[in-house]
Amino acid sequence: MYNIDFVKLVEMLLPTVLRMPRLIAFMSALTAPIRQIYSEFLDYRSYALNELNHNGQIIYLEKYLNDRFDNDLRRIWISDGVDSESPYYYTYREVIGPVMRTFQEDTDIILRTNHEEYATAEFIVNIDNSVGDLFPDLNELQACIDLRKTPGTVYEINIIN
Repeated sequence: MYNIDFVKLVEMLLPTVLRMPRLIAFMSALTAPIRQIYSEFLDYRSYALNELNHNGQIIYLEKYLNDRFDNDLRRIWISDGVDSESPYYYTYREVIGPVMRTFQEDTDIILRTNHEEYATAEFIVNIDNSVGDLFPDLNELQACIDLRKTPGTVYEINIIN
């Protein structure tokens, strides 16, 4: 669909009487700026399609980061974050499950606010220390992750020695 041969198009659009080699060469020279813009469009189109193919799913994010920063050895991987679920407290009418204890009992119960509950990372981006020479600072990596991750997800970057 996007394969246009401008030299052939110019030749086909010229009337049969005017299809002389010199005039075809002149008209082809006039289309040189359009061919340059068209070439830049094709490059941008392939870049945009590649960007759209990588979304916030972990496997696609890991593939994108390896393609971007470590294409040969692929030393960037993503693991699950720490899962911290607070216990659910049942009411007295609900007989099943744990019931909140009093101070006289031995067990300690830590109650967390919603912010503390969800402040842990949902996924961890692990980077081998030898990849560090491929990008001078982590801002570019964070920008790539922030652009593609699902909004609201929290992540950590872990550099492994």
